[in-house]
Amino acid sequence: MPSRRAHTKSRHGCAHCKAKRLKCDETRPRCGRCTDRDLACSYSSPEWSYTVAMVPRKRNPSPVLSSKKTVCPESTCQPGLVSADLQNLELMVQWCNHTYLSLSRSDSVAWIWRSVIPRKAANHPFLMHGILGLSALHTAFSSIDSERARYLELAQTHHSQAIRGLSQLEHLNEANADAAYALSNIIIIFTFALPLCTQPSSSCDPIKELLEISQISKGSMKVLMEVRHWVQAGDLAALVNMQGPPDSPPTYRGKYYEQVIHPLEQINQPQFYSATESDPSIYSEAIHALHMSFVGMDSQGQIGTITAAFQFIFRVPCGFLNLIEKREPLALVILASYGVMLSQLRAHWWMGDWGNRLVRQIYSIVDGHWKSHSPRIMDLMNCLY
Repeated sequence: MPSRRAHTKSRHGCAHCKAKRLKCDETRPRCGRCTDRDLACSYSSPEWSYTVAMVPRKRNPSPVLSSKKTVCPESTCQPGLVSADLQNLELMVQWCNHTYLSLSRSDSVAWIWRSVIPRKAANHPFLMHGILGLSALHTAFSSIDSERARYLELAQTHHSQAIRGLSQLEHLNEANADAAYALSNIIIIFTFALPLCTQPSSSCDPIKELLEISQISKGSMKVLMEVRHWVQAGDLAALVNMQGPPDSPPTYRGKYYEQVIHPLEQINQPQFYSATESDPSIYSEAIHALHMSFVGMDSQGQIGTITAAFQFIFRVPCGFLNLIEKREPLALVILASYGVMLSQLRAHWWMGDWGNRLVRQIYSIVDGHWKSHSPRIMDLMNCLY
């Protein structure tokens, strides 16, 4: 009787192949069988596992640490070194070389984002997913079309895992405060960047997108404020100990006051309100929040332009966002003034032409009456470019 042929049994196949009792080639993040059938593919490996959405695409070898793609032969790979690990390693290299600068407001804190926060992520998987997600999105920006879709898929998968992990925390405390603080900053940047990479300018509605970004950013900023006192006493203290603008009306008017804020104060009058307005004081609060952010933007040594721009979203009343959604003219003019501030960040890959998109859409909506009474935003924008 001929002897039975020896074979190696693997217990590391994907969930779909296991359920069907089929042999799985164990390709990560999606095995060949699931790729051919456009099925969701998931593995039960701890920590680094994730489910890949059902997005049809060609099977491409996973990237390693160079632009040249190679496939590691099964016979020569070290045990456990699968394509998902190589992808994560590539994204971490991207973070340490480039992406960490996306969140660094100054050279004095850049080392924290490059070195300290990745070490924190080793103990907090939700932060690790946030780092990898933003790195993948950053890589997508500079990738050719055939590769962009793959990096976008990785970015959104990791980002979803990050948000899910943060939401599953029983409560915020000293042990997870640093990780929650870092991820909240990452979420804000990711939220601004994603529409720029997924939607062409011609099909994007900047006002609608900014409203959605504002809602997400307000949630992230609430987390930042809740953990702030713990972070101030820890390794990330330098990120929060930079002085911000005062909460009282600023006495320093700054170089943008006469060009932007003063004209807004002049048109913040009852005759300019809509007949449907229930609380006109919302406009005064929004103008005040914008004024404080412009003062902060002028004070580069204190908080910097990035923080100033985000503080406007945090400080502006929710009722003001409702007025924008209703396309109230005065609210739109104030928002256009905020677009001038966003344009100051246009050199950042995650901001790009957000400010320009926003201002031009608003000026295509408001009529000539409002353009004649509002700040000369377009002139100011042209001077900035």
